[in-house]
Amino acid sequence: MLEPRQLRYFVTLAEELHFGRAADKLNIVQPALSMQIKALEEDLGHALFDRSGRPIALTQAGQALLPEARAILSQCETAREVVRRAGDGLTGTIRLGVSASAIISGLMARAILHHRKAWPGVQVKPVELHPAGQVVALAEGQVEACLGPATLGLGQDRAFQSDLLVSFPYQVALAADHPLADRPAIGTEDLRKETFIGLSGAEDQGGMEATRAALAFEPYHGMKAASPLSMLALVEAGLGIAIVSGALRPIIGAGLRLLPLSDARHRMDVSFIRRASRTDPLLEAFAASARHAADEIGQSLL
Repeated sequence: MLEPRQLRYFVTLAEELHFGRAADKLNIVQPALSMQIKALEEDLGHALFDRSGRPIALTQAGQALLPEARAILSQCETAREVVRRAGDGLTGTIRLGVSASAIISGLMARAILHHRKAWPGVQVKPVELHPAGQVVALAEGQVEACLGPATLGLGQDRAFQSDLLVSFPYQVALAADHPLADRPAIGTEDLRKETFIGLSGAEDQGGMEATRAALAFEPYHGMKAASPLSMLALVEAGLGIAIVSGALRPIIGAGLRLLPLSDARHRMDVSFIRRASRTDPLLEAFAASARHAADEIGQSLL
């Protein structure tokens, strides 16, 4: 029966063609190497090395065995790695809830790309979820983790663990021809008389509350949109302004301006959220990939 150890000894000797050097490389004594090669030859019924000259040479049988032995050893190493990753919890599937801010900012794509390269045995399946729905999806086991704003819906619930990845300032979106659009920054007091575009979904109340908190006053909403994208389209059409997360900067078109709120006191976070009871290595590894992605984004969108 072929043994991986004997095949490793055979491959090393075939590469060195010298018993002494091969034994040193294998960190064994030369007689032990000779004994193992002899046992392998007896098992196969053919001599693998011609020992009549110096250096020794592979026989025809040895030449035929060499690529097969290398392939077997490679497969053994692959099997060890598969077992190691499985034992460490680094194979399987992660169902990942993702918010619009995680998608638009590029955080989701960067995190998954990095994780696929680091852990090809793990499949990440993103599911777009409104922040208000992420907590429910986690609690009901529909997803294993989420990328989204823990500040909208998670609160102080100890059933969940959230790790801050990146924090985006709230900013004001205006049409490019708005009278305030040329300013480097805008104070919230300058916006009291403006008409705002809000979001219409029942689950968007958390976001509306965050807008009020950022402004420190109750804004007048002339219209409401069904999504951040349609909200920005209404702003670009000159129908109002909107308070948005800086995470939306990548989709700000030429007809819009996104300006800092100079005195805003709140920010929109994107965090890695999971049930506090889930401490498996699969999620820990993805958390590291998400942090890596957040580091790449750095200050580019802030």
